[in-house]
Order: sequence, then C-alpha cells, then structure tokens
Amino acid sequence: MLKARRYRGEATLILEGGEGGTLSILEDWTDRAAPRSEAAYLLSAPALLELVQLTQRLKGSGGPGSAHQKGVDRCA
Repeated sequence: MLKARRYRGEATLILEGGEGGTLSILEDWTDRAAPRSEAAYLLSAPALLELVQLTQRLKGSGGPGSAHQKGVDRCA
C-alpha cells in the first residue's frame, strides 16, 4: 500500500501495481475495513445446532433410527 486517502467521502487505498503503476481500491473491499454491525448476525454454536436439527427434520431425517444419522448420539 502506498497511501490511504478519502475520495468522495470513502476511505480509499492507493496500491502499487496495475497498468499505470498504481490502483485505487475502497478500504471496505479489503481486510483493513472496520468491522460492521452485520457481524452480530453470525450464528452462535447453539443457533447453528438448532438450524442443523431443523434442516434434518425438514428433510425427514430427524426421526430416531434414521439411516442418515449413523454415529450420532441423541440425548433423551
């Protein structure tokens, strides 16, 4: 990265490379971007497990003794 600046109100990075020797890219498109509030929408482990169980029930594989659940222990 050669430098950072604001262009039209957005953080922009000037990088070395490209046909003209440099190129500009929005900081939001890189790993330098500030975390966004959408990260709060990531699934927690319990929510992910619930989603898996719901998916299995919708597919019809959620019943006891299902062939699709070999090796899965169920708690009563």
